[in-house]
Amino acid sequence: MRVRQQSPIAPNFFLAAKGPDGSASVAKRQACYDDALGARGMHSLQEYGKKETESDNNAYTISSIYHDGTLKMFTSHLSKPPNSDRPEYYMTQINTWGMTGSIETFREGAIWYRNGRD
Repeated sequence: MRVRQQSPIAPNFFLAAKGPDGSASVAKRQACYDDALGARGMHSLQEYGKKETESDNNAYTISSIYHDGTLKMFTSHLSKPPNSDRPEYYMTQINTWGMTGSIETFREGAIWYRNGRD
């Protein structure tokens, strides 16, 4: 693996975890916020030094929620509406896995999580 000393980095993988007494809706809002912030950072890095900014509508961030044995994964991307200077952020669910249901679903969820992290 080649390391560049002067290359900027930004986080693009996020996890919100809640225990059995935690709120799934709070975890989803946290994941949405973190993912949008990451998408904004990635977009800023991609557009650094350019006079005109544009959006390619591709997702460059992934977020995960683990709540009460369930893993959900999402991507986020930004898009600039034609008549606005402010970007809009879109969060799209990739899939859901019951991590405590069976060894097969655990393995599938763990593989997706690991690959998303890498």
